[in-house]
Parts: sequence; C-alpha cells; structure tokens
Amino acid sequence: MGEALEIAGDVNIQVRVSDIDLTDSTDRIQIFHGEKGSGILPTAIATLNNSDSLDFNHAIDLNSEHYYYAKITQKDGDIIWTAPVWVKKTSFPLSNNNLNLTVSLQGENALIQWNAAEASLFELEHSMDGISFVKLYQVAELTPSNTYSFLHEYISPGTHFYRLKQTDLQNDVFYSQIVSVTNTKKQNTYSLYPNPADDFLILDYQNIKNTKAEIRIYDARGILIQNEFTFLSSNSNQIKVDVSCLPTGVYYFVVQKENQRLIDTKFIKR
Repeated sequence: MGEALEIAGDVNIQVRVSDIDLTDSTDRIQIFHGEKGSGILPTAIATLNNSDSLDFNHAIDLNSEHYYYAKITQKDGDIIWTAPVWVKKTSFPLSNNNLNLTVSLQGENALIQWNAAEASLFELEHSMDGISFVKLYQVAELTPSNTYSFLHEYISPGTHFYRLKQTDLQNDVFYSQIVSVTNTKKQNTYSLYPNPADDFLILDYQNIKNTKAEIRIYDARGILIQNEFTFLSSNSNQIKVDVSCLPTGVYYFVVQKENQRLIDTKFIKR
C-alpha cells in the first residue's frame, strides 16, 4: 500500500499479512476508508478477526477520489498501520455486447429499451446527476428474443440518466454507455433537510396523487441499511425519518413506489 491509482470499476482491496512476528499471529485486520473533500473522518468499512488476509470490494462513484489504509492488530497488542492508497475511478468497464440502450420520454414516463445476449443478469441503474447510480430494476428472467424494456413512471422534472449493469456467464461485471432524457413538465416536488443530518431527516413532498411508498436508505456501497413504509397523500406531505443509528458517512435516500423511484438523492450523516 502507499500509492495512487486510477481504475475502471469498483475498488478491490486485498490485505496480506506476513512476517509480522515469528512468535505472534494476527488478531484483527481492519480496512479504513475516506473520501477526498467530504469533510468526514475515515471509518472502518471491513473487519476480520483471526486471519492473515482480508479481501473486500467497495463501490465508488465515477470521478470521485478515495483513500484506504489498513490497521493490523497482533495478538500481543502491537498495531501496524499501512500507508494509504489513493484511488480515483475514471471509467467503467464497458460491455462488449451491442446493448443498444435507448431512452425516450413517453408523456411523464421514461421508456428504456435494450437488447443483448449471453448474460446471466441485467440491472438497470438510474441517476439524477450522471455520477451516482442506484439500481432501478432487475431483469428477473432472460427472454428468448433478448429484447427488454422498462417504463420508469412519472419521472421528476429534470434530466435522468440510465445505464445497464451486466453480469456475464463468468460473473464478470460490465456497464453500458450512459443515456439520458429530460422531463420539462412540473410534477412532484420535494426537499430533504437538514443535510448533513444528525438525528433526523425531514422530507417535504408535494405529491400529485395518493399512493403507498417505501422509504429506503442505502450506504455508499449500495447496500440497503434502513427502510420504512409510508402513505403519500395527493397534496403536501411532511415525513420525519430517524437516522440517529446510522454511522457517519454518505448515504442514498430513496422513495420507491412499486417499481418507480419517486426520489433518489444523497445525504450526509454526521
């Protein structure tokens, strides 16, 4: 460790401990992570006890800069810190398949279409800034025609970005090119505050029709950390969300109605 890297795809971290002490062994390995410019202290993202090796994958955003280092604790209490490794994601591994991913505006909906073969899994991902993507839809079963589509209903005003995450038969992951569509019509509006948050988030949401919805919070790796169900009336809604138990870090706040994401945004927990 102790270098700067530019990568395509996510971060794969491997820690190997050898010759630390001929009479001692490893008690614990911890991997710490921080993001440049976030103002947040580095936190432990992986821990393994009683092992001389630790492997960990970490998903990061395009063009973001991160650093990682390891803390190695021996059985006798001695601690070894590695030099930090700086990582910047400059691109994604692109699929060799001709995916033909397209998106078009159908009223207030976005119609996403693509075709491909020789894949074991497809996940459609969505973003509001073209950088931070979250899963919107997963193909449950491959079709003989290799043709697929998804209707993203009632998309919010603004530009929406989409890409495909493809897992091939060898479990290698590739991405499509990013496509976008812009909805200029006024629709649901919201505000999420305070951001950064300490104990609670307040969601003010102006809805166009009564609907049941689920509030989801994902960590920076895209793992679901917290969720709750709510009802959104066809007028102004204010919802208080408890985030006091979340560790310090960056999270994604999602409001989902069936297969439609009404809100997809980022917040910081202090």
